[in-house]
Amino acid sequence: MIFLRGAVNTGQQTDVRQPLLNAEGFPVDAGNGLWLECPLPGTGDEQTAFIEKAATSGIAGLYVRCIESRANMEMCSALMAVGEAEANRDEGTLGLIASLETPLSILNAADIAKGHPRLRALVFDGKRLGAALHLNPAAHPVMQAQNTLLLAASAASVPALLDSDQQTTENMDSFFQEIASRGFDGAVI
Repeated sequence: MIFLRGAVNTGQQTDVRQPLLNAEGFPVDAGNGLWLECPLPGTGDEQTAFIEKAATSGIAGLYVRCIESRANMEMCSALMAVGEAEANRDEGTLGLIASLETPLSILNAADIAKGHPRLRALVFDGKRLGAALHLNPAAHPVMQAQNTLLLAASAASVPALLDSDQQTTENMDSFFQEIASRGFDGAVI
């Protein structure tokens, strides 16, 4: 399972990495399940408008960075519902891939994953977690956090994905064998 990043909203601009875009620069779902990457929305109108506008583009859902609690999931879901209504899409059509990348998010992993109707996958970002802990991503505490995420995803029956900076298709077979041996169902690349 591979989830491709469609675009990254940095708050200032949208960095487009996917060629299938609508006139406003948002990914168009052409049957390959495009996801729009965005930071955890704040209370600002700009970020709220971004998520609502993304819902009208026909994407599969949002890949939201830095989900730390169930309340974060509910806030994103509410914004997505507004966007779905404006786009005349059925409520719950947009999925949510939650990236867990802070100590708090790992401590809340089971609660975040438990039975949310929009949740399509949990993502482990070892590099960001390592940076938050001031540790190498291969350090034992980071690996323990990875295991916590894998258990939470399994208990919730959702895929566990590894956030990867894999930029090339070279050695993809060995890459996927390696992440499968670590317990992941796929990757975000």
